[in-house]
Amino acid sequence: MSDLVERLRTRNGRPDGFGIGPVCDDAADRIAELEAALRQIGDMAHDASTGPAVPDTLWDIRCEAYELLKD
Repeated sequence: MSDLVERLRTRNGRPDGFGIGPVCDDAADRIAELEAALRQIGDMAHDASTGPAVPDTLWDIRCEAYELLKD
């Protein structure tokens, strides 16, 4: 998702000059916050899970969270 954040902050590799930069910066910041929250959910589920040796619901949550974080 970091590519998405970078695309929001730039246009064709250059800083956006069309007046939407602040909106894109806000959106990029929010995406970064949500990614961090998703990573924390995955980490907490990982720590509390008995998986992968004995898969459980927390292991499934961990897998889902980490899968969503892939670029």
